[in-house]
Amino acid sequence: MARTPEGAALTQAHRDGQLALRAQILLELARLWRGVDVERLAETLGPAIQAAAALILSQTDSTTNTAAEYYLAFRAAEGIAGTIDPRIPPPPASAAVEAALRSAGLSGIVNARRRGESLQAALANGLVKASGAAASLMFAGARGVILDTVASDPAAAGLWQRITSDRPCAFCAMLASRGPVYNARTVHFESHPSCACLPEAAYPGSVMPPASEAFADLWDQTGDLNSFRAAIEGRAK
Repeated sequence: MARTPEGAALTQAHRDGQLALRAQILLELARLWRGVDVERLAETLGPAIQAAAALILSQTDSTTNTAAEYYLAFRAAEGIAGTIDPRIPPPPASAAVEAALRSAGLSGIVNARRRGESLQAALANGLVKASGAAASLMFAGARGVILDTVASDPAAAGLWQRITSDRPCAFCAMLASRGPVYNARTVHFESHPSCACLPEAAYPGSVMPPASEAFADLWDQTGDLNSFRAAIEGRAK
């Protein structure tokens, strides 16, 4: 957790802002998806995917600039002297964004049909998968800014910790339970579709937030991922 209440509040506000932007994108994706016809995918899927990709790319600057502003404000709140320049990675190529959305949406539709589900259910499943891909693409920008800036921030020594959503999956909770031990130079940010976790820079004296401490205690009690997952899922009920 941040060393100061101000830093913790900034991290929470940053997560809330990214989640709000994700919600807007997913609402628009759902609207675009209404134009997809499972029986006419060759004609209808492409336009929806192209429009969704353009929407995501149009929000890239907002996502990354907000993350950069958060990092500088967080660093100041934590009492770190000096200044640094945030590292903003280049936006993904339009073709790559379209390919990710298309692959996810199409696999959702095809797999549902193979299971014998109705056209309507298959369309809904495709939207779920495409939404997960869209969320991952959106969060990648904010994560990239924080991780790349942490790697160049001498006060952080490249270290960061994982900040989860209120009800993370067992995989994310397990990673968060390790605290501020991740090195931006050597460890990639592991995520899954729809993952809403974000990294937080770790400075000397940083500790785990209460949720991560609870996950660490639970991991010590269970000892393996399957037992840990069962305990996490039991808490969520």
